[in-house]
Order: sequence, then C-alpha cells, then structure tokens
Amino acid sequence: MNSAMMKIRVISSLSALYEFKQEWDGIFDDSISKNPFLSWEWSYYWAKNMCPEGRLLILAVYNDAKLAGIAPLFLGEGSVLTAKKSVARFIGDELADYMDILVRSDRAEVVSEVLDFLLNMKEVGKIKLVRFPESAPNLELLSTYLVQRQCHHEIGIDFINPAVSLTGTWEDYYSSLSKGFRRGMNGFRNRLARTGDVTFHRYETEEDMPMKELFEMHRNRQEYKVGKSIFENAGTRQLFLDLAEVFGERGWMETSAMRVDGEIVSAVCSLKCRGVYYYWIPVFDPEYIKFAPGKLHIKNLIEHCYTDNYEQFDFMIGDEEYKFHWSKTIANNYAVTIYKGLFLYKLNKTIVYIKEYLRGIRDQNVILKNWWKKVSKI
Repeated sequence: MNSAMMKIRVISSLSALYEFKQEWDGIFDDSISKNPFLSWEWSYYWAKNMCPEGRLLILAVYNDAKLAGIAPLFLGEGSVLTAKKSVARFIGDELADYMDILVRSDRAEVVSEVLDFLLNMKEVGKIKLVRFPESAPNLELLSTYLVQRQCHHEIGIDFINPAVSLTGTWEDYYSSLSKGFRRGMNGFRNRLARTGDVTFHRYETEEDMPMKELFEMHRNRQEYKVGKSIFENAGTRQLFLDLAEVFGERGWMETSAMRVDGEIVSAVCSLKCRGVYYYWIPVFDPEYIKFAPGKLHIKNLIEHCYTDNYEQFDFMIGDEEYKFHWSKTIANNYAVTIYKGLFLYKLNKTIVYIKEYLRGIRDQNVILKNWWKKVSKI
C-alpha cells in the first residue's frame, strides 16, 4: 500500500464526533471486534461527559476516500515528567477495560500513520496507550514500528483478566469447580435464604436499570477500600446513565440485582457484545458480606449466560482472588508507553522504580496500608 494515499482527519470537537457516527458505525460493524469500548457510543458519551474542553483527539485514517481505521484518543494533562506537554491516551482508559485502534483494512499502514502523527505532534510529550488485550492484532504491529524506528518505549503487562469459556453445559461446568467451593456456596445460599425472600433480577432497559442504587452502593462499598468511588464524579454518573440508554437500546448493557425482601444486596452493571458477557461493575451491601452475595450473584449470571448461549464470561481486568474460584483461563492486558526523548524515558523509569519500591514497603506494613487507605480518599 502506498502510504501517500493514507490521510488522517482529526476530529477534535463533540459536534464533529456526532456527525461522524455513521462512518464509525460502519467500520465497527465491519470489524471482528467484540469490544463495546471501541464503539461510537462509548467515545461520544465519554467525550460529552468526561473530556476536558479542547482535548479530544480522534484520528480517522483514510485510504484514499475510504475510512480504514480510527484511533480514539484524547490529550491528557502533562506534568514535569512530560516537560509540561500533553499525554496522548485512549478515550476513557480509566474506565474502559479494553482499548485498541479500530481497523477495517490496511492494518499495518493505519498503525504507522497514527504513530507517525502522534510522534510529530509538538504538544505531545508522551504517548500512553493502555488496556491492549493480548489478542489485539495491533499490539505486535506497534512493537515492530517502535523497534524499527528506535523509539524510547516500554511494553509491559498492565493487568490480567480471568474469563470463563462457556463450552459444554452449566451442570458440567459447575460440577468441575472444587467440591469445597460448591459446598460453601450452598451454605451461603441457605443462610441468606433464612434472612428473607431472596430474588434475582436482570434489567435490560434504561427505565428498569437500578443505576442510582448501584451508584450509592458503590460509594458505600468504597469506604472499606483504597481510593474513591468512580461515582463520586458527576460526569461518571451521567456517562453511565447515558450508556444505560444507548447501550441498552443495542442490547449491550444490563444491570442485575439480587434482593432480600425487595432490598438490593448486590448489583452488577454488565456489558454484552457479540457473544461475550462482560462482568464490569459489581457492588454489594457490606452488611451482607458474611453471606457472600457477590459469589451468589456470579453463579446466577454465569448460569444465565449458559442459558442464553454466550461464548464467554469475561471477568475483565483485575486479579481479585474471587475470580479464580470460577476461572482457570487468564489473559494479559498490555500498556504501551512511548517517550519523546531519552531523558524523559530514563526519568520515568527511575520514578516508576521508586514507586514500586515504596509500594512494596507499604504493602508489608499494616499501619501504612491503613494510612494509605485514608489518604487515597482525599
């Protein structure tokens, strides 16, 4: 392919992104992607609710007049470590578990055009592209490009994500789990049933989804964990409400709830796309922790996924222990970081080493861990 035929159109305003919907939908429908975070809806509503003014950077790559690929990006704030220059990042990478460059054709050329463009942007001091699933075909192309051009970069594991391949039957799958785990599940179920009438519901329309209850439970639950709830931010709450409407219309989102005497004790906001069920935002009432409502909720969801003929139940990123009771399949997510200059590259590596060293000291000291839990909420 003659690279001279490849052109980039920059979409930097919400109105331009709105007008771009038909073209984006066309390339997403033509792709093999099962990732709802690469949809127009995700980028548009994230930009509408979360993107700072003037920071949108959607790169649409054309081969002659035909759209060949889309890099959904924005310009994050820089720091001393980027000489006060911006950081090019994937849209919504703090909430999206999987990201990539969406490609219809001419994959190698699209990746090269995007990186050439970003490396030539004077206002960009660093490129940080995270959440690449290991199956992403663009990951190897990125690596090849960076090595060939001798760019200062790092490619490493960002997170792991466990998943369940939904082959066979539910009965066969559940019986394959450890006998002790299944015995424990029966005990949790029976003890919870003695507290009241236990029911399980799945809601697939915006009108029915208990989103506000999910927000409040997540905020309450976060009091016992490090950091703030994502739903402390009004923009995040509105993003989820918008997604409940537009993803709900496409059959891509549902909220499920387990109730005791009508009161929600656990809830999960899930995504669904092309045969994959994504276990995205789980919450539960801490007062019911001794009944393991999260585990009982997962059991209901996986059983429903077998009934509905899904191909995979994806726990998404994170190595939380509970996921490994259900899954023996693990995939890696990767981060690609590109530095503009050797000095910034070495400075960042030094700071990352210091952070990891201090984190190790903190994690070995109970007092420091509890102190950090409080500080992280400031």
